[in-house]
Amino acid sequence: MTAPSIQVVPNADGRTVRFKCPHCRRNHTHGIEGVSDGTRTHRVAHCWRAGSPFMAAGYHLQLAPRGRAVTARAVMP
Repeated sequence: MTAPSIQVVPNADGRTVRFKCPHCRRNHTHGIEGVSDGTRTHRVAHCWRAGSPFMAAGYHLQLAPRGRAVTARAVMP
C-alpha cells in the first residue's frame, strides 16, 4: 500500500502541524520539520482506529494553501 497525501495547517506554536482525521475524527499533530518548506514528508500515522488505512503505510504531509481549513481527505496515489 502506498501512503496517501494529507494537507495540514500549522499550529500557532509554529513548531507543529495538524489535521482532522477522517477515520477517527480526532486532530492529529505532528512536528513541522520537513513540512514547513512546502515539500511532502512521510509520517507514521497517529490514527489507531481499527480498519484505518493509515495504519499500514502512514501518510505524507504537506501544507494546505493559506486560509484553508483542513479536514483530511486522503489523496491516494
